[in-house]
Amino acid sequence: ESLDAIGEALRENGRVIVTGCLGAEPAYITGAHPRVLAVTGPQQYEAVLDAVHRAVPPSPPRSRARSVMCARCPRSVACFRSSP
Repeated sequence: ESLDAIGEALRENGRVIVTGCLGAEPAYITGAHPRVLAVTGPQQYEAVLDAVHRAVPPSPPRSRARSVMCARCPRSVACFRSSP
């Protein structure tokens, strides 16, 4: 059933990272679905984040926030928009 779910996710999304208990057996997963981006076992938080960052690199840091309130964004805590 889990392999079917992985296959369905690959068909629908094309990009899948397998995590958790089933991820403890990467050869089993990649043997059935070689296109998965990564396979990580349970409680491997850093490995999951590394896989996500390989698949979708983090965006470059934005410029520093201006004041605490912005007239154009009254509900925001900080605004990254350029000055009007």
